[in-house]
Amino acid sequence: MARTLGIPSRVVLGFTPGERTDFEDIVVVRDRNAHAWVELWMPAQGWVRFDPTPRPDRLNPTTASDVADALGYDLAAYFDQIPDVVLTPGDTPPRFFDPGAIPDEDLTVDPSAFDTPVGGTGFRLPTWLQPLAIGAGLALILTGGIPLVKWLARRRRFARLRDGDISAAWEEIVARLTDFGEDPRASLTPDELAARVDPAMQPLATVYGRAVYGPPGSVAETHVTTATRSLEQTTQRLTGRYSRWERLIAWYRPASLVPTW
Repeated sequence: MARTLGIPSRVVLGFTPGERTDFEDIVVVRDRNAHAWVELWMPAQGWVRFDPTPRPDRLNPTTASDVADALGYDLAAYFDQIPDVVLTPGDTPPRFFDPGAIPDEDLTVDPSAFDTPVGGTGFRLPTWLQPLAIGAGLALILTGGIPLVKWLARRRRFARLRDGDISAAWEEIVARLTDFGEDPRASLTPDELAARVDPAMQPLATVYGRAVYGPPGSVAETHVTTATRSLEQTTQRLTGRYSRWERLIAWYRPASLVPTW
């Protein structure tokens, strides 16, 4: 706005005053002190701060006053030159602080000016098609994101199982049952759930119960092998139980990703 009136202006990025410490001449300036403000060039004052978010601890002093206080003498005599006004190429800058440069009529914005992208006449989707394109993009992200998240979670569980964590095998089979639409209720014991699903799951339920409820160190390497083999056999049984279409739907169903608490 200032530049349209021929007033030199700039945006300044910096920091607000920090917090004083118990040490003399030492303040602490943190990331939250980062700030941006506007400065306008005023004759005999220099760059004057116009902060749209004024702070109670600093009342927008001029740059000239700050420097003059630091140097010990007035800088007004050195403000003979006025900085060049930065305008859009092709515009004619008005005279500095010329009242005649301020138009009397209301300023209006031509909506057609925003129809063409800056820098050329590149391809632009019609307005009516933009919501459809956004919706299609979001749907693509969601549908592609769910299988990706599941695949990453499955990799982490198998890595834990290779390190000897039998609970990872149990979490994997429960996640698959959930995605298939079955109800692996937490109120059931491992043996009860295995009896409802398939006999191939029973060895996994046994070693999982021993790992969870048994004394520390009671899980042997053979138990990890048993859990791995039982997980593979149960997965094969579930693959044969459900059709290819049902297995595809299970990949995109977010049921296993929703917390149960």
